Amino acid sequence: KARELGLKGHAINLPDSTVQVVVCGEPEAVGALCDWLWEGSPMSKVTGVSCVQIEIEEPQEFTIA
Repeated sequence: KARELGLKGHAINLPDSTVQVVVCGEPEAVGALCDWLWEGSPMSKVTGVSCVQIEIEEPQEFTIA
């Protein structure tokens, strides 16, 4: 979904079964992704979402690990 929205950054599956998503892009696209994260992919079980703004160097693309 992040790539579809033209965002750059990453999504990483963490050992505690949570997913860390860091994105850069237009505010509207970031907001749309934050909204979509509450739904997630078809295999997702979403129990919470926390979106915070941070300062980072802009990544070149969106990656999944």
